Amino acid sequence: MALTPPGGDGYARIKGDDWGYGWQLGGYWKLTPNDKLALNYRSKIDHVLHGTGNFTTTPGYDMLLANPALSGSLPPFEHTTGTADFTTPAVISASYWHQAEKFGFGIDMSYTKWDVFKDLTVNYGNSQPRTSEEYNWRNTIYAAVGGDYYVNDKLTLRAGIAVDSTPTYLATRSARVPDSTRKLATFGVGYQVSEHFELNASYAHIFVNHAHIDNTSSTGDTLRGNFDDYGNLLSFSAQYKF
Repeated sequence: MALTPPGGDGYARIKGDDWGYGWQLGGYWKLTPNDKLALNYRSKIDHVLHGTGNFTTTPGYDMLLANPALSGSLPPFEHTTGTADFTTPAVISASYWHQAEKFGFGIDMSYTKWDVFKDLTVNYGNSQPRTSEEYNWRNTIYAAVGGDYYVNDKLTLRAGIAVDSTPTYLATRSARVPDSTRKLATFGVGYQVSEHFELNASYAHIFVNHAHIDNTSSTGDTLRGNFDDYGNLLSFSAQYKF
C-alpha cells in the first residue's frame, strides 16, 4: 500500500445510535420494622449502531489520491454510512438500609459485567476497510456506605463514601477512555421548611487514580503517559409535596 507523505493530521468523526431492549427484575424485603433490603438485576442490551463516518483528509493524501497509479491502493476516506455492534452490560445490585430514631445507615453494592465489551469495530458502507479498536474491559464493582443524621425535626445531615472500580487496565487503556478507579466522598444537608416543602444540597469530590497508558494503536502509533483527573459535583434541589 502506498504511504501518505508526512504532514497535518487527518480527522475522522463517527456518529451512531440505536434503540435496544432489555429486561429488569427486582425484589424488596422488609427484614424488620427498621431494616430493608433490595436486590435488582438489569439485563445486558445488544445494539447495532447505525450512523455516519465523516473524514477530513490531508493535502498529501489528496495529492496521492489524484494520481491514477496510486489511487487504487489507498482507502477512499470518503463520507459514508457505517454500523457497529455494541453491548451495554448486565448489572446486579443490592441495597440495605437501617432506620433508627436519630440516624439512618445504608450500604449499596453493584457488579457490572463489562467483559461483554471486547472491541468496537466500525463497518463502513463503502469500500473503506473497517476500523477496530480493542478494549477487553473487565467486570467492575461499586460499593458505597452512607447515612443520615437527624439533628432535629427540620435539619438532616448526610455523608457517605464510595469506590467505583474501572473496567480499563494498562494493556488496553487508551486516550479515548483514560479511565481509572474512582473514590468519592460526599456530604449534604436537608432542611424541612414546612410540612410540604423541603430543600436539599450536597457536594461530592471524586478522587481518580492515575490512569497509566502504554498503548499501541491499529496504525502502529504508541502512546505512553499518565492521566490525572478529579471531579467536583454540587447539587441543589427543592421539593414540594401536595
